Amino acid sequence: MMLAVDAVYGKAAWSTATGSRGAAGPAKQPDKDHCNGRFPLILLLWTGGVPSPLLSATKYIFSGAIYGITILKYLNLCQIEGRLILSRWSRHTIITETDYTPEQVMDFAHCCYEEDDMAAAVSSGSFKHHVKTLAAVASGYSDKLIARAADVTIKENRKLVLMPRETPLSPIHLENMLKLARIGVVIMPPLPAHYNRPETIQKIVNHSAGRALEQLGIENKLFHSWGSE
Repeated sequence: MMLAVDAVYGKAAWSTATGSRGAAGPAKQPDKDHCNGRFPLILLLWTGGVPSPLLSATKYIFSGAIYGITILKYLNLCQIEGRLILSRWSRHTIITETDYTPEQVMDFAHCCYEEDDMAAAVSSGSFKHHVKTLAAVASGYSDKLIARAADVTIKENRKLVLMPRETPLSPIHLENMLKLARIGVVIMPPLPAHYNRPETIQKIVNHSAGRALEQLGIENKLFHSWGSE
């Protein structure tokens, strides 16, 4: 999964962009107990799993759908405009790993784009992932909207956070991460913390989701830092 933040901060608004999913209407006030009052536009680029050549056709390498869902729900709570791009395989991941449907997850976003919609607003400079997408971003190969949106985020000098979950990592994976890190992309695998003694899986997820949001300048109460309590 990847997260990108728009350079402009302002009050969140419902998107009415052509080809997007979402209803037009006035933005609600955010929950001030959870949000810090800043309203960036956040783009979630969600690749999901891909078929594994080492497994049967019904098996997938999963991406951790719950991380993306947790972040989307928090953005929705704060009325921060979250735009979502779901790949074909991420839909399978959502169904397999969670009790949500892709349609329910899409409802958490202010608007959604199809991965083949290269005319979407997020593909223009004016406006947790799989290692395959990592390689595409690192090489500038923008064959799908997810890679194109990440490419635009980099060229416009906006914040980009990559949350790869592949393990073990090959030298090629590490080289691609190093290449992106050197140009300012944040490489942040969703690794669990233990100092907070999480009692549920959701608390483990919240820690990584909260840290990712913090990287984008969104203060939150999904987790607490070491020594803060």
